[in-house]
Amino acid sequence: MRFRRITGAFAAALVVTLIAPVAAWAAEPPSVLGIGSRSGIVDRAGQPDNEVWFAAQDPNSRAKLFLSYNTTPALGSPVPAIAVVGVVPSGDAALQANNGWFEEPVPDPLGYTVSNNPPSVTSLDGSAVYDPARGAYHLTLNISLGVIADLWFSGPVGGLTDPTIWDGQTSFWNQSIGTGTVNGWIIFPGETTKTIVTNWGAEQETQSGTFELGAIPLVPAPHNGYYYAQSDNVDGSATTLYVFPELDGATRGILTTTTARGQVLECEPRWPDQMTASNWYTDSGGVSYPLSLSAHCNDIYTGHELTGSWTTTPGESNAYYVDEVLGGFASVQSIASSPGASAAWIQHVADDGHFGPNFS
Repeated sequence: MRFRRITGAFAAALVVTLIAPVAAWAAEPPSVLGIGSRSGIVDRAGQPDNEVWFAAQDPNSRAKLFLSYNTTPALGSPVPAIAVVGVVPSGDAALQANNGWFEEPVPDPLGYTVSNNPPSVTSLDGSAVYDPARGAYHLTLNISLGVIADLWFSGPVGGLTDPTIWDGQTSFWNQSIGTGTVNGWIIFPGETTKTIVTNWGAEQETQSGTFELGAIPLVPAPHNGYYYAQSDNVDGSATTLYVFPELDGATRGILTTTTARGQVLECEPRWPDQMTASNWYTDSGGVSYPLSLSAHCNDIYTGHELTGSWTTTPGESNAYYVDEVLGGFASVQSIASSPGASAAWIQHVADDGHFGPNFS
């Protein structure tokens, strides 16, 4: 589904406003890095733009389910919501017009019940509850969008930024599962039978802060958005990149590797030569996004260099637009490849007006 974008003279004036010169933020401090926690999914729940993300991808096909439990108004929804994103299995012809992709924020006006004992966000439409006995999160999705799921996510915790600051805004990020596996079942759109999920790539991260993906009423976007990339590697480790391209060209964020044994390695690719977004592509709707991401920096614990690189194609990607009067932004989800990975993906989020590398 595509939401409309404002056009004409007002749109032109808006873009001019968004790309006006801004103050440099080079003096902002480095991101504060640390180790995530099992209870991280409920950390700062109820604060602005809180989102609890879970991702599951089949290592042997494009099939994917990416869930976001939004405990506060976010992603263009004026009430709490669940965002359901994914790619149907190759044999499912229901959504082939969209190259198999589906994406929809689902309003959840009754909101969530949040608890730290056990860590959980629960609602009538879908829940994520940690089971200490199994050492895993139990996810259920019951909404009537043609997607139903019952999944178990397990694995060691990953990295943490507490916080990172960019363009004068603050973001908190906690990885409650740094690498792991997901098992259970999914009924994808257009299907009536369950797709059995066995040891799919798994990831979980929670994001909150004072940043905005647009605002109501419409105001100029104060930043460009962010890049997020994840790879589940054949050696049992996982690599994650979560960074923000600032208006002055600098980056803030985190590059992590979580080993199969649960050791967390992390650093901030803070300087221009440490982070590259390249091979830009412009979607028919107007958003430009990088088909290739790479980063490197030295682990803060061992001093050893960490590296990560991801590549995708337009055919593996889907751009999704939220109406500007709802706090407009564009989100691009991509199935990706990464050296040594069994499954990988990229997410690119851009505020309207910041569609390309030169913001033009």
